[in-house]
Amino acid sequence: MFCFLQAAVLCQFVGGNGGDCDYATAFRSLEERNSNDAMDELYDFIWDVTLLEYIVSMHAKRGEFSRKRIALDIITQVEININNNEEILREARATRRSAFMRYLCSVFL
Repeated sequence: MFCFLQAAVLCQFVGGNGGDCDYATAFRSLEERNSNDAMDELYDFIWDVTLLEYIVSMHAKRGEFSRKRIALDIITQVEININNNEEILREARATRRSAFMRYLCSVFL
């Protein structure tokens, strides 16, 4: 279906609560150029800082500075700061997971 960013977001779900996401699959998905999903519109659903850092780097290499700025705005949000206590991080993950699932339902139903 060529929805590669959606696949990358779903890779975060593999790690469970606070576990590592499937970075190999996520990074491969992000490298795809022929994606049908609006990449920068889905960044709000990402809670994994490593994934966001990769996205920022990828956009910088491609010269996509407006998309890089959007990803940087997401990465600087307070609730996903890795120095937060586990309760705040868990709440951020839960909020973004449920919002992403609602998004998927609206797209595919």
